[in-house]
Amino acid sequence: MRSVLAIFLCLGVVMLAVACGGDGDQAAEGTRPASTGGTSGGPAVVVDGPASRYAPFLEEISRLGSFDVYPPETFGIAAATWSLTGPFSSITDGEAKAEEWGYNEGFNIQYQPRNLLAGVLQGNYYVTIQVHIFDTVEGAEQGFGAYETTTGNAGGDELSPKGLGNESFAYELKEGLVSRSEVVAVYHRFVFRRGNVVATVQTYGAEPFMTIDPAREVAVMIDDRILGNTEAIEPTPIPPPIQTGSGS
Repeated sequence: MRSVLAIFLCLGVVMLAVACGGDGDQAAEGTRPASTGGTSGGPAVVVDGPASRYAPFLEEISRLGSFDVYPPETFGIAAATWSLTGPFSSITDGEAKAEEWGYNEGFNIQYQPRNLLAGVLQGNYYVTIQVHIFDTVEGAEQGFGAYETTTGNAGGDELSPKGLGNESFAYELKEGLVSRSEVVAVYHRFVFRRGNVVATVQTYGAEPFMTIDPAREVAVMIDDRILGNTEAIEPTPIPPPIQTGSGS
């Protein structure tokens, strides 16, 4: 069984490797508005790939804060990759389930805050998005159930935000400290299914500032693309991230 941080798509290796200083957009503690938009229920649409069409662009994400794309964590997901990294107890189990459930393709993208961990200590956060497309709605239902089970077994606290899509769930996991500070780090994960698509959104931030709402807001952007409320087009080539400041 994977570790808690592995199941929560651990961002620690990426984020603890670099921490920059400098000024950034600062969020006040406990002031994030509740995420209440989006469509709970509604049609179980069947969409085609590529999965990257349904992930929000940098311009959309930037409505929530100051972010850059992190190219090393931005890539397409084939069935073989999902078998290795998905919600499975082993690669063998993953390979069997990917075939049985008709896993088609996926896409992973990570957005990092300006000033990185220094920005996290000011109220910004990391966002990791995965969009998974299955051949059928039934296959997506199975995939969603697997994410719900493994996330629930990871030791976090289940949350109850407004639902999204045909089904959804949310969890919070407090784990360690942010960089060398005394501030508690927290992961929030929001997962939903719309038709034959399963999407996961995970944020990493400082506990005093963070709620499930930013993750859900990103999920709403994905769902709007699936439903056709926002045009789903393939992203342009991703520019390198802008590194600002220095420090530890």
